[in-house]
Amino acid sequence: MVIRVLCNLTLYGFPLMMPLYLTGVYSDSQTWFTQEEWMRLWAVTSAVQILTNIIWGRLGDRFGWMRQMRWFGFVGMALATLAFGYFPLFFGDNLLMMYLAGVLFSASVTAFVPMGAIFPALAPEHRGAAISAHNLASGLTTFLGPAIVTVFHPLLGSLGVIWVYAALMLLGTVTTFFIHPPQPGITDEQGRELSREEKAAYRAEHGAPGSQRVVVDA
Repeated sequence: MVIRVLCNLTLYGFPLMMPLYLTGVYSDSQTWFTQEEWMRLWAVTSAVQILTNIIWGRLGDRFGWMRQMRWFGFVGMALATLAFGYFPLFFGDNLLMMYLAGVLFSASVTAFVPMGAIFPALAPEHRGAAISAHNLASGLTTFLGPAIVTVFHPLLGSLGVIWVYAALMLLGTVTTFFIHPPQPGITDEQGRELSREEKAAYRAEHGAPGSQRVVVDA
């Protein structure tokens, strides 16, 4: 549940903070961009997520849910968060660089798409309760994301908030090492990652993880 809360904090916090940071409303920022440029940036960031959602769903089934969320999700989000904070300082009003930060943000935040499968996998006898916990954590992150800006910005300033978000993403990275959901072809029923030989045996019998083999009787 902790990683579900952590993974989308910036997704809900940035729409509150970034328009003020990038347009110079905050006293510790500058007028790098206009409101219209910010809206285009966030629109592109949101549009890219449509594609990356599909890609990550497929990749997670093939290469492992937790590995994907650990390295491409949490680590990627830490880097994307820092990029949003520091790219304007390094590159000024270079909107292209902010688009690159937005694409990194999209690719990282959508790497968490396996989360909906992990909750019921961890509690197969209580799938309804697991999905309910998933939805509760989703609701908490919509509250906590903006709350971090509200609480920490007066204390730490804009870059301080950026580092709070980045630190929470790194906390999420560490947390994933303690979560071991069963995933066919990737782990056993206890969540232990299969050896290379075991994965090869699974592929020989069932096909690649995430794929389905259809047998048609003659």
